Amino acid sequence: MGELILVGTVHRDPGGYRPLLELLRREAPELITVEVSPYALSFRLKKKELLGKVPRAVARFLEIPYEFRAAKDYGSREGVPVLPI
Repeated sequence: MGELILVGTVHRDPGGYRPLLELLRREAPELITVEVSPYALSFRLKKKELLGKVPRAVARFLEIPYEFRAAKDYGSREGVPVLPI
C-alpha cells in the first residue's frame, strides 16, 4: 500500500497553482483528495456567470479554488481520481 502525503496550501494564493501542480507531478499520487465540499464546487460552478459582474474581492470567493483546479488538471492528464471532501 502507498504512503499518505498531506499537502498544506495557502487558500487564494495567486501563485499557488503552479507549485502545487509541480508537486503533484513529482509525487505522482494514485488518488487525490481536496478539502473542498462538493456543495461549494457546485455553488461556484452555478455562479460563475457572476464573475465579471461583481467586485474582484467578491469574485475571488466565487472562483474554483486553485487547489482543486490543479488537482483536476493533474488528475485528468494522468488518469488519477480527484475527490472533493
